Amino acid sequence: MTRLSIATLIGLALAGWAAWQLEPTIGAGVLCGYLLGAALTMVGSMRQREALASHPERSLAVFAGSFLLKLIVLVLAAVSLRYVEALAVRIDWRGFCVAYAAAVTLVLPFGAIDAAGVLNQKEAH
Repeated sequence: MTRLSIATLIGLALAGWAAWQLEPTIGAGVLCGYLLGAALTMVGSMRQREALASHPERSLAVFAGSFLLKLIVLVLAAVSLRYVEALAVRIDWRGFCVAYAAAVTLVLPFGAIDAAGVLNQKEAH
């Protein structure tokens, strides 16, 4: 398993534990926020790794696009969870936002380290 996968699973265990300790609506927000934030960050890290392997000159554009996508998804999800009544009664938007930010903060450095490994492999050959 890569560092990215291990960090994501450890974060998921922590988010699950936190969700278990909180009331159901906030816990659902924590789980949804972590899962969405971690998934988007993992996809962005994998795209970054592919870009570094094939077209390193595009890696900054891939990173910026991934960041922008995560920001847009956070805003749209927070607004939806806040103002769509059917969602608001089931998923707390504040728990979602905190867990989303925590997931991105936890998973992103490990994805960057794994992506940097591609550069080390290229230099070794």
